[in-house]
Amino acid sequence: MARTYSLEQVLGLKRQLEDQRKLQLAQAEQARQEQVERLDLMLRLMEDQCDAKVSPDMIEQRGQFFFSHLTRIQDARKTLQSAIDLRDVAQAHLVQASVNRKKFEVHKESTMAVARQAEQAIEQSLLDESAIQVYLRQAR
Repeated sequence: MARTYSLEQVLGLKRQLEDQRKLQLAQAEQARQEQVERLDLMLRLMEDQCDAKVSPDMIEQRGQFFFSHLTRIQDARKTLQSAIDLRDVAQAHLVQASVNRKKFEVHKESTMAVARQAEQAIEQSLLDESAIQVYLRQAR
């Protein structure tokens, strides 16, 4: 059986439906407005960051930083090159010292060989002299 509603009930339901729609529209509008405000805030922050990054003061500071960094790198390269040059000189001195030591060892060995030969010659001459004296004694 079909139910019948009074005009007041129908109008009340219609008002409730309209109120719900108005409330939904108001909530949607509020959400949209909040989103617009968040986007505006993000946009302002990004603009501020961009302005700060391209400001003459910031550009000057970055230029000074990079110039200072470049100067330190150049100084470090000069120091490194000086150390390399000193190492090369020290290495040349070590090579020369090694060559001189080898020359000294060869000279020492040759001097010792000459001394041994001289000793042997003296010993031989003493033996020869002794043999001559023995021969002369026997010949007399």
